[in-house]
Amino acid sequence: AQQTAPDSAVDELIGTEDGTDPYPENRANTSFRFSPSESLTFTWSMTYIDSFRNVSDTGSYDSWLGHDVTFNWLDPFGVEAFELTGGVLNLTEEGPSIDPNTNAGYSDAVVLQLYPVSGRIPFVDFKYRFGQ
Repeated sequence: AQQTAPDSAVDELIGTEDGTDPYPENRANTSFRFSPSESLTFTWSMTYIDSFRNVSDTGSYDSWLGHDVTFNWLDPFGVEAFELTGGVLNLTEEGPSIDPNTNAGYSDAVVLQLYPVSGRIPFVDFKYRFGQ
């Protein structure tokens, strides 16, 4: 779609014409890795999203902090060529920040590009390396 007027509804929706930004100014990601041996690694990752105002400046999204924990084990239990990986994404099951004052025609808007909406996700992955 081509935008023909600078004051179009598209600009109002995404917040570009008046200089507002529909995303937080500050976001941060960090990880801590611990390897007690060459074959075992634990990782704790954190994601922080700063609070920010909605595009229509009628409400705001709260800041958000999420935690992921994972492990990776090469040759578990002495079985060569196997790799075991597992963990929990969104460990604290932190829900997305919600703007209850959206002007999009419905309430409780979530910026899906920023927040996980699946809740806590445990996972396990097994790999086998052939020819080793």
